[in-house]
Amino acid sequence: WTDEIKDAYRYTLSKPGAWTASINYYRSSLLYGDQQPWKRKAKKTLPMPTLVVWGDKDKALDVSLLNGLDQYVENLTIKIVEGATHWVQHDEPDIVNRHVRQFLQNCQ
Repeated sequence: WTDEIKDAYRYTLSKPGAWTASINYYRSSLLYGDQQPWKRKAKKTLPMPTLVVWGDKDKALDVSLLNGLDQYVENLTIKIVEGATHWVQHDEPDIVNRHVRQFLQNCQ
């Protein structure tokens, strides 16, 4: 990563509440199955079109975590980016942008 990118992250994460927002994904993660009470109570799924872009070399969150996600998301599109890590948008920005553009066009 360039110094410019690192500085952008430092700046963003130095703001009040930034870390809370950054880790909320992990707090609500499907990693823990139905151990969390809100998940046991959840009966509804997300009805809106949802795109997940995932790097197949992500060492933090394995691709297998996507298994069963369709139980919670009715209209789910999953794109696996070969060779990309946890930082898929930095590793392969052109591929990620192409997936996002295509997804948004299909949502119209």
